[in-house]
Amino acid sequence: LKHVTCYIRLKDGDIKNINNLPGNSVGELIISAQYLALGYLNKENLSSEKFFINNEGKRCYSTGDIVE
Repeated sequence: LKHVTCYIRLKDGDIKNINNLPGNSVGELIISAQYLALGYLNKENLSSEKFFINNEGKRCYSTGDIVE
């Protein structure tokens, strides 16, 4: 997909681009996209849990899905 980047949050909390990891990495799927929502409507607590700005300044969404 254009303008979408996938990351994995590793067990140690570090977030890495999915393309730069060895094949045996396991963690939570994080998605960053050009047109990602700012959060959930009228759900500020849930929004602050799931949406964040990464260290590259990109808006990200924590899916809660575990990938490997």
